[in-house]
Amino acid sequence: MNYKIIYSCLLSVFLFQSCQKKIEYVSPDWAQQLLPANNTQVKIDYFDTSTSQEFTWLQRPASTYKISIATDQDFKNPITYDVGAAGSFKLGNADFFNDLKKLNPAFSNAGRFFWRLEQNTGGKIESVWRYFDVIVSVTGFIDPRDNESYKALQYMLPGGKLVTIMSENLRASTYTDGSPLVLPRKLAPGATPEAIKSRTGGYYSWATVVRDEAAARTKTLEGKNIQGICPDGWHVPSFPEWKELITYWSPSSGDKVKNPEFWTQNGYITGEAKFNVVPGGFYWNEWQDGLADLGGLTGFWSSSPSLSGYQFSWETLTADRPGESAAVVIYNDPGNRDVNTQSRSSSGGGNFHYHVRCIMD
Repeated sequence: MNYKIIYSCLLSVFLFQSCQKKIEYVSPDWAQQLLPANNTQVKIDYFDTSTSQEFTWLQRPASTYKISIATDQDFKNPITYDVGAAGSFKLGNADFFNDLKKLNPAFSNAGRFFWRLEQNTGGKIESVWRYFDVIVSVTGFIDPRDNESYKALQYMLPGGKLVTIMSENLRASTYTDGSPLVLPRKLAPGATPEAIKSRTGGYYSWATVVRDEAAARTKTLEGKNIQGICPDGWHVPSFPEWKELITYWSPSSGDKVKNPEFWTQNGYITGEAKFNVVPGGFYWNEWQDGLADLGGLTGFWSSSPSLSGYQFSWETLTADRPGESAAVVIYNDPGNRDVNTQSRSSSGGGNFHYHVRCIMD
């Protein structure tokens, strides 16, 4: 007798039967989440009211559901939605953002949250949970005070900090409550090439930008945001916030933020930061109230007065400089390819007039 043949046949039958046997690893009635998947990124376009965030799961026969959202996996003090026998639940972007703010008042533009699905089948309750990371996605917004539309950019800095900043210069002519500016804005001269003029926006004194100089100094020392001339929900970047961005753009940060269409040394310029900076020059009241260096440079205000310890591009302050404030200046110079920081005169509410880019709170 050929035992090898018999053994082979028996083995083949066993393997065939094993392959035909379906092994069910997941019970068909368990609660099972679908979206958002575990450890995924959820983007909320806060200013897009036409779309929603959707939670989905496998809908089991004769089952009802609740979903809960919390800041930790223990689900302490969650927000809970009773959704009945449905297999999904939608929340508008603004409602979703506001609910996340209720859970975590410090949440502004990025954070981690947990969601739990509770399934009730004839009194048998099961639950499963997952976590997801939320980013508030902003590509543009409309300033309600004057219906001006602005584009915006988002940068994820090292350490996970998300910065949302305007990619156009502010054009506001009043404060958000309708009050007149401390000093009226200036605009580019009539002889400015139209392609640049349409992108320069307003030129503002520092006192106008922060609105209250004394309060700005106090808030800077306390590390608080200063809304000043910016739209509601936005603030003037502090000097440390500008420094964070410059470090993120480095090296050759100036080459990355300039729009290569408008700078003469554009052989170096990549524009990869999409910050769309044009060489709009600046106004300087002590210089016959005229526009200086149109096409040669541009500048942006920070909300910070010039304080002891601030490290600027060419100096470190050993004492406060009353009457001066921290600014960002970008030159049309192939030998200076960085975004520079300087202390600029802001005395008397006038003197230098620079542009403004606002950061979302």
